[in-house]
Amino acid sequence: MDEIASRGGVSLFTVSRIPVANGLNRFSELDPKPPVQRYEHPHPDAMVHLDIKKLARFRVPGHRVTGMPRKGSKGIGWEHAHVTIDDHSRIA
Repeated sequence: MDEIASRGGVSLFTVSRIPVANGLNRFSELDPKPPVQRYEHPHPDAMVHLDIKKLARFRVPGHRVTGMPRKGSKGIGWEHAHVTIDDHSRIA
């Protein structure tokens, strides 16, 4: 970059801003990204992916919803959302 700055008659800072503005300021970003490795199992039920999400239940909404602060609101339990995806067909 020193050579570019001296030949162009501009400061080194000005020359170094150009790659940063284009997202090329790191050498690792100049290399091509490796392709995404995808896989698919040969038949249904060879691999099943299961996700479980724990969701809180409330009797009344809190201050984020109502805008009125309260002393304390205790939840009344939990709900669980289950999602299963078959790897062969990608059907949930």
